[in-house]
Amino acid sequence: MCPDCGRITDKVHDYRTQKVKDVPAFGKKLLWLYSKRRYCCPYCNKRFYETNGLLPKFHRLSSRLTAYSINELESKRSQKDIASSLGISPSTVNRWLQLIGYSKPSKLPKVLSGN
Repeated sequence: MCPDCGRITDKVHDYRTQKVKDVPAFGKKLLWLYSKRRYCCPYCNKRFYETNGLLPKFHRLSSRLTAYSINELESKRSQKDIASSLGISPSTVNRWLQLIGYSKPSKLPKVLSGN
């Protein structure tokens, strides 16, 4: 369906290949080539890409990789270590950490001293 005029179209204008990073499989970094379809609306001549649930618009990292890396932030590993194991930059991992909403703890634990 054309996002501009709302009419249904199936006229494919062209294909564009995009490299997408995904969740590692069997200990190896995974990169897949996605052949995106670009449609042309015969009514208003607008060109638009098909929608894909695994890849948000303008992204080169899959939604699964984003969710996986956020889940990895719960482990006791550094952001740099997580980034290198997933093949992404540490600043990307840090940006996702900033997106996570967390509240202050209501009760702090008692600290014991060995002195």
